[in-house]
Formats: sequence, structure tokens, C-alpha cells
Amino acid sequence: MRMFVAVWPDAATCGVLADLRLEPAGALRLVRPSQWHVTLRFLGEVDEGLTPVLVEALVAAARRLPDSIPCHLGPGLAWFGGDRVLQVPVGGLEGAAAAVGAATLPLVPDPVGGRFGFSGHLTLARTTRQSLTPPERTALTALACTASFEVDSFDLVASRPSEHGRRYETLARVPLGA
Repeated sequence: MRMFVAVWPDAATCGVLADLRLEPAGALRLVRPSQWHVTLRFLGEVDEGLTPVLVEALVAAARRLPDSIPCHLGPGLAWFGGDRVLQVPVGGLEGAAAAVGAATLPLVPDPVGGRFGFSGHLTLARTTRQSLTPPERTALTALACTASFEVDSFDLVASRPSEHGRRYETLARVPLGA
């Protein structure tokens, strides 16, 4: 099954994101609020039997981190992946992503062929087949979006196909710190 390690925004941050006016709606496929997250590491296809060992490695990594890490979004939106993914840049989680990477790379090789790296972001939408005009793209990146929240855990998440797209299931929540 596909897995990744992620943190989830708090309710106040989700409120800020929900208030964004992401137009034109026909050209964007919005990510459902229940799926808003910041990926610390994408693991790819992982044998489900490896879950307990991954959790142990993540617990060891989390113990080396502070109890809480401030995370900040913004100050606006940006395009990622060749103007296909509309996202909010995320800062503050570089150390957590590095710890997760160091703990999990010996167990799960990099699924994208040695290009492991963290680019903090929270995906809001993806473009559809209907193309956005350059002014529409610019208008979206002109939207202000600033929020912050404290991260006190990260999750090992399974991404499973469903009739409504991918469904995320937290397999384990790992608290930060001792």
C-alpha cells in the first residue's frame, strides 16, 4: 500500500485555508479539507508488514525532536510541479523532515530514485484538463494566506484508492519529544 509521513494543520489553520477563494473552480480540482496535510516524507508502495518497524523508527526519530515545532504557512500561494499543483509554502518543518528521512530511508528506499528532499507545502488544488490563463494563475498566487500552528506529532499514513479518489488512514500517530 502507499504510505507517507505527514502532519495535519489545526482547526484554525484549516479555517484560514477554507476561506480562500480559489477561482476559477472549473479549472481546479480542490483537495478536500480532510486531506490537507504537509508530507514530511513520501514512502511510496510499502509492504504492510513493515508497518511496526516503520513505527519504531519514527518513534526513535521523534524522541530526538523538541516536544513542539512551530510551523508557518504562506505568506501566499504558489505553483508547484510545473504549474499543476496549487499549494501554500510551509516553513519550520525542515528538521522534522530530515529526522523522518534519516529514520526511514534505511527501511524504505527513496521511491523517486535518489531525489529525496523536503519542499514544505500543503496542496490545495490541482489543475484539471481545462487550462488556466496566465492572469488566472497570477490571481491565484496573489491571494494572501498566512497561518501558523504547533506540530506535536506526526502520522504514518496509508493512502488507499476509493471510488472518491484516495482515502487517507492514519496507521500510527507518533508524539514528538521524550
